[in-house]
Amino acid sequence: MTTPDEKTLQKWLHAPARTALKEVWVDTHGPDQSPFALFYTAVLRRLRVNPREALQAVDRISAQDRRRLRDLDKVLLHRLTAHALSVAGKFKRAQAVYAQAWKQFERLGARNELAVTGIGWVNTLSQLAHYQKAQQIALQSRSLLAKNDRIRRARLDSNLGNVLILSGQFRAAATQYRKARQSLKALGYDNDAALATNNLGHALLMQGRRREARVYFQEVEKLCLARGLTSLCLYAQAALATVDMMEGKWELGMEKLDDLLRELEKQTDLRAVAHIQKQQAEFLCALGALEKADELARKSFTTYRDLGLRADAAHAAYLHARILVALNRNIDARVRLNAALRFWNTTQDYRARYRTETELAGVFLARGDPRKALQLLKRGGPYLWRHDRGGGGVRSRHLLAETHLRLGGGSKASRLARESFAAATIYPSRLDRPWIALTVARALALTGRGDDALIWARRSVREMETLFLALGTQAMRGQASASRHRIYKGVVELVLSLGGKKAPRLALDLLSRARSPELIEDLLQEPQRLSGPLRASIARIRDELLGLEVSGPEDIRFKHLRKQMRELHRALNRKKASPPTSIKKVIEARGFSKWSRLLKGRSLVFFDQREGDWSAYVINPRRAVTVTPLPKGAEALDQIWFPLRMLMEHAAHLPQRRRRMFLAATQSEAVESLGQLRQAFWDPLSLEPGEVIVVPFGDLYDLPLESLSAVNATGSGGAEEWVVSRLPHPAVLHNSGRSIHANALLLHDRSQGTRLEADRIGRILRKSGMRTKSAHQRSQFAREKRRLGLLHIAAHGSYHRRSWMLNGIRLSDGWLGFEQLRRPQTRDSLMYFGSCESGLGSNLPGAELGGWLSAGLGAGARELILSLWKIDDESALAFAEAFYSEWCRGVPAVQAAAEARRLLQRKTPHPFAWASFLAVG
Repeated sequence: MTTPDEKTLQKWLHAPARTALKEVWVDTHGPDQSPFALFYTAVLRRLRVNPREALQAVDRISAQDRRRLRDLDKVLLHRLTAHALSVAGKFKRAQAVYAQAWKQFERLGARNELAVTGIGWVNTLSQLAHYQKAQQIALQSRSLLAKNDRIRRARLDSNLGNVLILSGQFRAAATQYRKARQSLKALGYDNDAALATNNLGHALLMQGRRREARVYFQEVEKLCLARGLTSLCLYAQAALATVDMMEGKWELGMEKLDDLLRELEKQTDLRAVAHIQKQQAEFLCALGALEKADELARKSFTTYRDLGLRADAAHAAYLHARILVALNRNIDARVRLNAALRFWNTTQDYRARYRTETELAGVFLARGDPRKALQLLKRGGPYLWRHDRGGGGVRSRHLLAETHLRLGGGSKASRLARESFAAATIYPSRLDRPWIALTVARALALTGRGDDALIWARRSVREMETLFLALGTQAMRGQASASRHRIYKGVVELVLSLGGKKAPRLALDLLSRARSPELIEDLLQEPQRLSGPLRASIARIRDELLGLEVSGPEDIRFKHLRKQMRELHRALNRKKASPPTSIKKVIEARGFSKWSRLLKGRSLVFFDQREGDWSAYVINPRRAVTVTPLPKGAEALDQIWFPLRMLMEHAAHLPQRRRRMFLAATQSEAVESLGQLRQAFWDPLSLEPGEVIVVPFGDLYDLPLESLSAVNATGSGGAEEWVVSRLPHPAVLHNSGRSIHANALLLHDRSQGTRLEADRIGRILRKSGMRTKSAHQRSQFAREKRRLGLLHIAAHGSYHRRSWMLNGIRLSDGWLGFEQLRRPQTRDSLMYFGSCESGLGSNLPGAELGGWLSAGLGAGARELILSLWKIDDESALAFAEAFYSEWCRGVPAVQAAAEARRLLQRKTPHPFAWASFLAVG
């Protein structure tokens, strides 16, 4: 039922502009209240129901009405604006308005209003992580309140609880919320009591007390549905979905969160949207669906950061970093974690600080530096084990076990991993149990306890299969398939390493249960670990899974492969180095003679890292293989590339004017850093000038290897010695001519920058005789029937390695899936992906290809242009124009990209503008 206040508010919202307050807000019971007082009371009531409408109502007050208000009413209007901004999640603006209202109430000597202002200000300060300031204002406000003012004291207690929960003091926060809830319910303020109850549920949830939390969330949901408190009701429902997931009802919880996400996006409640995206990312990360988790965590972090919610952004950064580490993107992970640590070091949230340090230890562990990881884990591990046993404590103990395992301490690793396994009983830790069990098995194997290791290995598989079955639908199981594959692979490798009479039978049994052709192929690529009969049996399982007929003895093929491998080993053994698996695979598949023809006079540099030390395998067109150590590589990545990557990340998020000032101030530093990176990764190779193909490894996927040749040792320009292209794997080498179809399609998302880019490029292409079309809708693209020589994409894109149905390009009317890029239409074309970070991908050479690069190659592209970091519209347009001016003259994309970099470098020396672009082909 609509109340009189609501009817009047709707009338006010739909009144013509500059309508006076007195024309709408009239006291029907007499002239006791002024129009402003009626307006103030109605908007204050509306805040909890629809904060967006409340904010619109405040903004509609005309300048003339504002001038007519009494001095006290003017300040009340300021405070009302701050309340509306705060409830709408715009805390940064709310904080400034609260501070202004506080000063004005002090000047007016309005002691009571000052205390009321402090109540709202405390909540806003807590959301911005200004915990000390919030507690200071809370104490001042309490001293100003009368002892019998129970309602305001209760609200202050509730807001003080927000300060405590956000600073990691969950038990103290629960105490404050209980006290506030009890007072508010006794006084009949059910709406405020519902908010305190919801927060109490979250404080209990953070302590792992999910059953109690569920009761409180259900109470909030019931009350909100009855009172029409839409926003709070959605928050309570999101919390109930989280409880479902904590109790193992993963499919149900994810479905609820998806429904809520759609509803919240309609209401434009960005903070709630980011909160749900973070919850989903956390679940998917634990499940092993890393690409989708990466997308959600990135969106959550960006939203929190843009809203000015520093604490929430730091929590999202910590989660995103964990996902990046799992994807082997260690440099990006360190950028996120260091930014989060800088923030947590300014607060008293020790739990968040140590959880962030735990993930930083994971980065060092992935980089092959277990001693550095051990230092971090020893510092924060004991605290997390006491205060966050089911969350950060589990993660810390597990990583500590892995660290001791790397250092050879099998007994200690076994004990720590068992403790972690026992504690991993709540979401999301319970999803880690298969991995923890595998760590226990590996630790026991290291100590020589083979039988116990097999028991734990079987437990690892059993935990994974229990999880797999509990996921219910095929779609949910598909999300976990990558984790299942890796668990089985780890267990099979452990069984084979233990040996014994039962090992072949156990391995075959596990492979039959795994039913993974990909896992079988990985094992078959390591013939030295398999006996002849076992190898033949594994190959038969593979053929059965793929529906192939088994014909001829398997040993004939493997004898041929062994002969080719001996040839490669003879070339490499002069340097006493074992070749990377990816080079082995190329030789096995093609042979030296065919491979050298495909190089077409180019050298190939394959970067590799073993136990933290970098080296490069250089194969020249004459089939000579040299192995060059890169002793400065690890230090250069840590001391030079990491700060430079952070600098580029920071520049990308600055407004245009501030970005120009920042780039001018950091230009010499950035250029010098590129010179030092060249000294570490290019100069030791002693390559002759010419064309080079590079195959990165690990953290080098994100390094602008192509641009290092454009600087000399001091970082200044004019030193281009090589025309560099990259491949994710040597096996994608292929023959191709230069014949290009004259049809070009330019996709954009209708934003000002991308539309301008499409227009400018279209002019250049048409002058060269190409037939161009621009499109911004999926329907326009679907109607395109021409064979394309060029597909230029200036729009946001998303890539998901495991599920192609989630890939796509965001156009004005929705997402265009990569499966709609028809290979007959795009075969042998140039694909130019102008979206930010399109060049990032998998750090696992020899495994799946990753990122937009994979999408382009899968769609048949002959040449690709990609970007390694976020770029602005100005840089994107400048590079595209320079590139196409060369490419349209018949120059290959690799050479055109090199010339475009040189041109931009002369105009704008800062690497931000030109060093991010890479070419594949």
